[in-house]
Order: sequence, then structure tokens, then C-alpha cells
Amino acid sequence: DADIAVDGFTIIEADSREEIEEIASRCPVLQLGGSVEVSALSVIAPGMQSAVK
Repeated sequence: DADIAVDGFTIIEADSREEIEEIASRCPVLQLGGSVEVSALSVIAPGMQSAVK
């Protein structure tokens, strides 16, 4: 949405979306009435991690 400003971002590596959502649920901005969006940047096939580092 063009009406939404992004004030910052954090990149978190985790084994599952559920793990990321649990981490995001503890974000301090939520206590101030803000919001958090969880999005995947990319999915790397097992065994390919060393090729992109």
C-alpha cells in the first residue's frame, strides 16, 4: 500500500514461519499501538545456503 510508511525493518532467520511469528509478537512497537508485518524475503533450498553466502 502506498499509504503505509515503513519506519524500519529487522531480518530474522528462523526454521519456520511459526517461530518468526512468535518472535515478532514480542516486538516492543506493538505495546505502543504499532504493527508488525511478517514477510519472507526468499526461500533457499536445503543445500544451497553455501552457494549464496
